[in-house]
Amino acid sequence: MKKIYLLILLLGIVECVNAQNIVQITQNNGSNNTTKTHENCGFKINGICSCEDIGGVDAEVFFKAGFYLKLTNYNQFPVTVLWEAEYNGGDDYKKGTVVIGAASTNKVVSGTNNSEKIVKLHDGRLGRWSLVGIITRKLKN
Repeated sequence: MKKIYLLILLLGIVECVNAQNIVQITQNNGSNNTTKTHENCGFKINGICSCEDIGGVDAEVFFKAGFYLKLTNYNQFPVTVLWEAEYNGGDDYKKGTVVIGAASTNKVVSGTNNSEKIVKLHDGRLGRWSLVGIITRKLKN
């Protein structure tokens, strides 16, 4: 009799443990808006996590009668670049978004280049601007 009670008790424990599985159902209602959670995000610009960066864009801060940020796209498709720069280690920040055309294998005609963008950061001569980070994302049609 004790063996039967022990068997019933063990079966009850097994059923209780199996009942702990959680089933999550996500309903999409026809919209393509999905939200991702990024636990290991290096940094964010305008709420976009750096883990979404696809790369392929070069950034350079330079001075020529003011501070400028030059962005060059080496990808074969247009991209959106989110950038953030800081002045003198955090005294001032600037953020922005730039759309850059695809890199071309053809030679640049008449000095125009769709795969480069230059953004003016500041007019001043004193201090130092540095790039905090950029996030490159493929431009969706």
